[in-house]
Amino acid sequence: MATLQVVYTIRAYEEWSGLCNIEYECAYNAETNQTTVTFSEGFFQYYGLAGYKTSATANITVKAADNEESTATAVMAITDTTNGGSGWTSRATPDPVSVTVQHSSEPGEKSIVIFADSTVSVWVTADEADTPSATASETIVVGDRQGMVTIEINAEWKHFSPYIDTGSGWKQYVPYRDTGTGWEICK
Repeated sequence: MATLQVVYTIRAYEEWSGLCNIEYECAYNAETNQTTVTFSEGFFQYYGLAGYKTSATANITVKAADNEESTATAVMAITDTTNGGSGWTSRATPDPVSVTVQHSSEPGEKSIVIFADSTVSVWVTADEADTPSATASETIVVGDRQGMVTIEINAEWKHFSPYIDTGSGWKQYVPYRDTGTGWEICK
């Protein structure tokens, strides 16, 4: 299991950092040349005024590093009530739970880039809200695709007629085959 962590600072409470932890696993399939990222339960953790509503969102983007056209997205979000503690945590699982990206057909190392843009809406006093946001990204090597080799064989068939010693000299051997209705020279 790997973690992508987004860190942000809550205005007016700079001594407390806010966190968004996104938990995931990557699986590269060499046969299909695809990587599937499967998310598990992560969390948001930040300070907010006790008893006030809060919401947080992390927009997650997964890209195949060698194929920018292949992109998948997921969202992890919560709506909750903060308790006034800096260690307050609200758990969530990204939706969808798994995404798949397609790599290019070129051989070599295969990687993905996972990027998250997270925003929090939180009350820091009864009259003041804050909406900090931050981003984070990681590049993960997920596998290696071996190069495919195509071998083309061009063959020219030659008719081979050996000579045989008949005892009275050399004579070219001519093969015959049984056709079922008689014998014919093999060509």
